[in-house]
Amino acid sequence: MQKKEASIDPTLSNTDKAYRKLFYSQHPELLSLKESTDNNVLVLGPARSGTSWLSKVLSHADNVRVFFNEPLFHIHPPLPFGKSTNQTPYFLRDDHSSAPYTRYFSKEHALYCVYQSLLSPCFNGSKLLHEAERDIMQLNPQASGKILIKEVHALMASEALVSSWKGPIIMTTRNPVFAVDSLLHYRTPKAHMWRKEAQHICEDSFLQRFFPDKSVVIKSYFKQHIDDGQSRSNVIMSKVLTVAIINHMLHTLAKENKGVYFIQYEDLCRSPEVNFTQIAKFCKLQMGSTMKDFIRKSSTTDLINDPTPYSLLRNSADMLIRPLKFIKESELKNINSMLKTCDLENLSNF
Repeated sequence: MQKKEASIDPTLSNTDKAYRKLFYSQHPELLSLKESTDNNVLVLGPARSGTSWLSKVLSHADNVRVFFNEPLFHIHPPLPFGKSTNQTPYFLRDDHSSAPYTRYFSKEHALYCVYQSLLSPCFNGSKLLHEAERDIMQLNPQASGKILIKEVHALMASEALVSSWKGPIIMTTRNPVFAVDSLLHYRTPKAHMWRKEAQHICEDSFLQRFFPDKSVVIKSYFKQHIDDGQSRSNVIMSKVLTVAIINHMLHTLAKENKGVYFIQYEDLCRSPEVNFTQIAKFCKLQMGSTMKDFIRKSSTTDLINDPTPYSLLRNSADMLIRPLKFIKESELKNINSMLKTCDLENLSNF
């Protein structure tokens, strides 16, 4: 029998062609993908914005079969989105699958291949995430269960993902000052998170889509504050602006698409049980006793000097009065001035 090969669209870029060839050479079981159904749920949002808490709660629903936690972080082979100086495919690693702004996916696009593979009925036989088995939770093995995916990477391609996704999408954002403060408190200014996104934001196609009247001033701020991993001030200003812009993009996409439910992390903290109930209803998730118990446990636990930066347990009321731990009060004046100039101050109120 002749070996089946993946057909390659001749109009694809050399990078996507290289990715598709490498991807299917390592995962031939996915060559005959069936179209995914709407029996899946996607959680999107910037890192340090409550996505882990939100998705872990939803994963306790009675009808969730599989939970994929940030699959793009673990994808093998890594996703290519550009070329090196000698024109060979460039596989991003430092930013863990940062992607440029993408409005529509072709069926051969790298991200489209990955997500369709995760949702395919034949995925059970795949070794796609063999390096990250600890992040796949087989909850209820019944065939009719839903697939839940949480992703904080490649968010600049969110518009294309929304347009091609079948099923409900939950988007969550957080005050960008506190999201960046949380990241830098547990890491250092050398953290790569959101560095590549700052470059992608300055592309004209993105700015004309979401900030047609502020493109010049936004480019100016990023040019003035380059996230080099060394200058404290530049790192903070660049990352805060990047997260605020991503928040605005997600909020815009949520308003434009009926299949998207938008929730701010601060609102989720104010009324966890009420909001999780509404989200579960929107996603048609069965909210049983296991999920209700986890909501109570994860939102009413008092943690004193918790050394775990990724703990899912918290007192949600305390999160609303959480003090800044890395960013100084004296630095807020310049941050707020920048956000106001870019018409983003409504997303950064304390």
